[in-house]
Amino acid sequence: MSIRRTLPLVGVLTAAFVALPRTGDVVFATENSAFTDSDGDFLPDGVEWVALTNANQANTDGDAVDDFIEFVQAGRPRQANPALPIDHELRIAVVGPRTGAVDQMTWLHVFLLKAEHSAAVTSLDAWIDLPGLPGTRLHFDPLTVPGVDFGVRLKGNGAVWLRCSVPLIGAPLLQAVAPCSFGVDAVVGGRALTSGAKLIEAQGVLATLTPFDGNSFAVQSLSPPSATAGATFSSNRICVLDMQEVGAGPAGTLYAVTDAACEDCNEVECVLLNCQQSIGWVITVPGGVGSLGANN
Repeated sequence: MSIRRTLPLVGVLTAAFVALPRTGDVVFATENSAFTDSDGDFLPDGVEWVALTNANQANTDGDAVDDFIEFVQAGRPRQANPALPIDHELRIAVVGPRTGAVDQMTWLHVFLLKAEHSAAVTSLDAWIDLPGLPGTRLHFDPLTVPGVDFGVRLKGNGAVWLRCSVPLIGAPLLQAVAPCSFGVDAVVGGRALTSGAKLIEAQGVLATLTPFDGNSFAVQSLSPPSATAGATFSSNRICVLDMQEVGAGPAGTLYAVTDAACEDCNEVECVLLNCQQSIGWVITVPGGVGSLGANN
């Protein structure tokens, strides 16, 4: 059982390393903005990068379900599938700055899908697990962090899409903290929801584990390429890990990487030069891999 400690976000990250000064609450939509949404699907381009969806297509797999819905439902936005029943859902993503950007801020994006407009969000709690404090979960209120940004989209079927984007710290400092895990717990319309994100350092790159297919997870860099880097990609293959549960520790469930391979994945590029080098890694995931994207 984890020990609960409640601290302001800046205090949490100061305790871990040092907090960066804020540059202000106004964020302008540039190519490096955390909120740029090229295809208008309510998922910022950076989120689509870590989610392995196409930032230029609102429906990556061409089925009848928008990327936002499949992402928040932890579905398969890269493969055509029948629509799932709509319920209250939660999904988070941690995103870094574009490669080479001057602003190095990382962001925690929280997405809520309310199936009914009248459903109340009665609880929203964010937390971080740090490797140096196993068994201690540091909580913060995402709604009160300086610079937090909100988005709302009303849907014709009575549903409401909500986005809460929380500035964290600069990517170099977050990489120094990694491996670490972020999570958000919420209660929407009486339904308890949770979603997590696992951050690791892979060959010098800050990366996250993204559900890929079945029990496999892709290693994807937190930082999308620069706006002009896409033309330099030599392939569209991503490193996918098979992980097997091998035990538990104070910080969470332990998983060993049993196999790894490069797989086709839209226009994204593999963060690992050699996927096979990851075989034998042992990765700790608070709450187990079911928390990575899923609503528990």
